[in-house]
Amino acid sequence: MLFHCAFASQPVSLLYMGFRSSVVASTLWLIAFTSVKGADAVSVLHQLEHAIFLQEIEWRQVEAMSHYQDILSSPTVGAKVSVEARLQLARCYEWRDSPSASKSLYQSIVRLHADATSHVRFANERLRNLDQLTTSTADFPSRHLVAHLSDLLAMLKVSIREPGHPLTKSLVEAMRDGLRNIEEELALAPSNESSAFRNRRRELQAQLTKQRAALSTILDAQASGLQDTAIRIAASDASFSEIRGRSRLFDAPTAFGKWLLDGRITWIEAIMSKQADKAAQARENLSALLLPLMSGPAGVPEVHLAQALTQTLDLVHREIGVGNWGEAQKLLLSELTSLHLRYRHAPSLVVPSSSELSPPQVARIAGLLTYAADAIEELENGRRSEQISNDLNAMLVDAQRVVVDWHDTPAPRQRLEALIVKIKQARSALTSSPGDALTILQAEVYR
Repeated sequence: MLFHCAFASQPVSLLYMGFRSSVVASTLWLIAFTSVKGADAVSVLHQLEHAIFLQEIEWRQVEAMSHYQDILSSPTVGAKVSVEARLQLARCYEWRDSPSASKSLYQSIVRLHADATSHVRFANERLRNLDQLTTSTADFPSRHLVAHLSDLLAMLKVSIREPGHPLTKSLVEAMRDGLRNIEEELALAPSNESSAFRNRRRELQAQLTKQRAALSTILDAQASGLQDTAIRIAASDASFSEIRGRSRLFDAPTAFGKWLLDGRITWIEAIMSKQADKAAQARENLSALLLPLMSGPAGVPEVHLAQALTQTLDLVHREIGVGNWGEAQKLLLSELTSLHLRYRHAPSLVVPSSSELSPPQVARIAGLLTYAADAIEELENGRRSEQISNDLNAMLVDAQRVVVDWHDTPAPRQRLEALIVKIKQARSALTSSPGDALTILQAEVYR
């Protein structure tokens, strides 16, 4: 039976491979030899096995998480089952972009299950990575769920201006599904959640209620012929403004992330408004930001997203080129849904932000940073230092070319030269102290 790693599509550490390969086998062993007897205990064990199947094979994360929560609340659960359920639930939270929740579960494994050596070793490995992740990533809801809602809302705001637009009802239903997905995620709160996170979760749940009500009002207004009311709610409802405010598909907390968000929304609005010139300009602007990222290592999430979004741009504009606006809009809806479903969670590059750096220059630095991000993943997964050094050498060659190109722009050149110094330091530390090399790279890429 094959398992998909929730953390990365690249090869993972030997520890992880050995640990995950025995999940089902160990679960069956537990059913046969657990020290807890009785029908209830066997039921809990079967539930664990089913949850692992949902998580790893069918990729139904929310359902699996619900089963893990039920197992941990069962009075008949034994220690061996409990530690496995905690670990799997932590992995689900980490994949769903809630690092603080996963961190608390890994900590409970270390604290409560010291005798489960392999689980504790794995938990400690993840905790080292999450220490950095929790400082750079919001806890909930998952960024790809909110970004999808943001894109759908941009489409709805335009489609609703046209009475009888064929996509309006589909967009409202898609937004309802999106709100339902976020609601399911928010309901899966860790048992030891802090009061601050608990209060934030309640605020978000209340916000979801308002957003659902606004969508219902839009449909009711349209059914009653109150088109102006429907348009006004879609354009200015306060609960909807929260969606755009928290849309962070590319999560850089700098101008770069905002440029990508604004560019994506501008392009979507142009497609829905059938403005060919505006759509072409928006595509060109987006492509200028995405191109440097696309050339990075394929395993880096930002590279993956840039490639997927560029593919979406090409497919939609192929229809526009032959005048099929209706098909282009339908394709836009399906491709955006596919884009967000293919989202891969990881800490996000912290791209430099400066008024002296143009968007293409920032994008170029972001493209270089993807190579350092790939080196970080390789170090974490125990790759040979020679291979990582070769990757860093390739990055340095590319960076030196850019320095030459930027000879007459001091600010971006100095930023790039500082990055080169750090990469050289990390490369020098690879053989003698891989841990130091990892620390240097993490500080430069995710600071």
